[in-house]
Amino acid sequence: MPGSRTLFPRAGLSAVLAVAVLIAAVLAAAAVAAETFPAPPASIPAERFDLGAYSGKVVLMDFWASWCKPCRKSMPWLRTMQETFGGQGLVVVAVNLDKDPGKATAMMQELGTDVVIVTDPGGILAEAYKLEAIPSTFIYDRQGKLVSSHKGFDPDEAETRATELGTLVAGEGK
Repeated sequence: MPGSRTLFPRAGLSAVLAVAVLIAAVLAAAAVAAETFPAPPASIPAERFDLGAYSGKVVLMDFWASWCKPCRKSMPWLRTMQETFGGQGLVVVAVNLDKDPGKATAMMQELGTDVVIVTDPGGILAEAYKLEAIPSTFIYDRQGKLVSSHKGFDPDEAETRATELGTLVAGEGK
């Protein structure tokens, strides 16, 4: 029509389409990256961790680091314990001792979002618990009393430890 303008001239329409395709590609790449590399779970700095906050719960506190091979083997077990007994009052607290917590990101993701993650790059909690080895696990009853501890992780003992936890969350333990 004479005297009227098109909203998008031909050259402009191509540019708009190109920008739209680019935006769609960026959004698709971001979605794939989010699925491939999920954000690490939130963590609590050791300075702010308070075991008393879990009063009334059975607490499994495990000290670990990304460079520790037995720790890597224990990650699926810790997650399974939280998934199995979390609804019955178990809280798994995974204390990471890496100097650079960024190195532990993949392992933190493996733990899932229900496990409480504490970062202790300065070794504050490690010193307070007088760690002799990692992984080291401390188990507390619902009253906050230490009922057992373990050094290392032996997959052959995993079932025995799971039974111990089951007994505690059922209220039949020590």
